[in-house]
Amino acid sequence: MNYYELRLLRKFTQNTLAQSFDALEQLERDPIIGKRYKSSIHQFQSLAYRINALLIGIAININKVQDELEYVKIIAKMEHIQNFIAHAQQLSDNITYRKI
Repeated sequence: MNYYELRLLRKFTQNTLAQSFDALEQLERDPIIGKRYKSSIHQFQSLAYRINALLIGIAININKVQDELEYVKIIAKMEHIQNFIAHAQQLSDNITYRKI
């Protein structure tokens, strides 16, 4: 992935996050569902930002790394991010499947 592809991907990700956060804010304003899942919505938003930031950092590092040992460290970090993604998916399922 070259520098420009990475920039386009980051821009797309930021736009997608903004759209999903708008939808989550609308859900949070719902008088019944919003109160029930407010905490889960906030946790999901926080995790989404953290995952995005970590993925951007890793993508930038991958383009700069020349050492094989550094790739091993990056793979370990990606496994850690996978745990965040799994937690975000659980929160998303909780919000999605338990509506009314």
